[in-house]
Amino acid sequence: MGVGGRGSGSIRPPHNLRGIAISNLETIIHEFYRTVASGDVDGALALLADDIVWTVPGLPQVPYAGTFTGKEQVADFFKLLIENEDLQTFTPHEFVYDTAGGVVCVIGSETAVALPTGKPFQARWAEIFWIKDGLISKFEEHIDTFALAQAYRA
Repeated sequence: MGVGGRGSGSIRPPHNLRGIAISNLETIIHEFYRTVASGDVDGALALLADDIVWTVPGLPQVPYAGTFTGKEQVADFFKLLIENEDLQTFTPHEFVYDTAGGVVCVIGSETAVALPTGKPFQARWAEIFWIKDGLISKFEEHIDTFALAQAYRA
């Protein structure tokens, strides 16, 4: 029989390990994805620290690639993204939590059309969020930059 009488045969870590409770990290990240999916950019920005550092890699032809610092620049990122990409699907597949460090890694995939060229693409990605004082303080996306470059290449 597993730990705690659950019969699972596996050991489950506690929901709070010296740092932020997993449920708090889940709430913040799921609320962020909910606001973005509903087109509520202001709601998404409200979940960010004022001094957020937001990084999305990419070649110069990808209009929203770069590092954006502060909420105003992240708002510019979302504007560029909306103007240049028709997102068809965006699916988070797996959430990994580091409660001690307040870090969440989300692994997923997307399909979209690069509007400047009309070319479709699909890509896998990992998005890493750092949470501090209940707000997202840092974000990095690691995406298939080759797929994006091909789609944005005229």
